[in-house]
Amino acid sequence: MESQNKQSTIHNKIRSWLGNRFCPVCAVFASSTVKDILNKQSGLAPSELLRPFGEVGNLNNISIQTSEKNQAFKFKSFRIDFVDSNKIDNKNQ
Repeated sequence: MESQNKQSTIHNKIRSWLGNRFCPVCAVFASSTVKDILNKQSGLAPSELLRPFGEVGNLNNISIQTSEKNQAFKFKSFRIDFVDSNKIDNKNQ
């Protein structure tokens, strides 16, 4: 039983690391006017404004049909990161 708990803990740590390291990223494009207004009103960058909406958890166990093999798929601890477009470099392409 202890071996199974240890294996489960390692599995969860690896899943967490992979989720943080290889999280999908969405570039946020905004005009300088919008950036200035956001910064003046809230002190936030456009990506920071959207970031709270990027963690959706398990989506209430909703199944999503995939086009491949027509199998239902459930997201667990799904999240997406938002990055301002000016902070993306060409090395990640």
